[in-house]
Amino acid sequence: MRPTDALIAQGKSFAEDLICFDSQNLTGDLHEQIAGDDASAYEALVLGTRDYVRKCGFQRVIIGLSGGIDSALTASIAVDALGAENVMGVGMPGPYSSQGSIADARQLAKNLGIRFRIAFDH
Repeated sequence: MRPTDALIAQGKSFAEDLICFDSQNLTGDLHEQIAGDDASAYEALVLGTRDYVRKCGFQRVIIGLSGGIDSALTASIAVDALGAENVMGVGMPGPYSSQGSIADARQLAKNLGIRFRIAFDH
């Protein structure tokens, strides 16, 4: 048999998996993949975060929450990677922070089921 360009075997996306592959008959397992570029990128970020935190020996993380989309995405990734019980959100309002952004950060923490604290400069 000659090799072809056809996909013969593939493990699950971003998860430990075991596949069987027959090199003589060029057959193998094709396991389900994550559909879509956005979902795939998100799962890659979750896996990378989980691996980094574990390999560094950390158990918990602290995420600065501003109430914006960037900190919301970062906190969501951390929760999916480590579990809500291992993530704390900290609001760090400055002189230009609105009460709305603080309220948004607090609501985000509530929605994700993580602890939330406000840091004050004393």
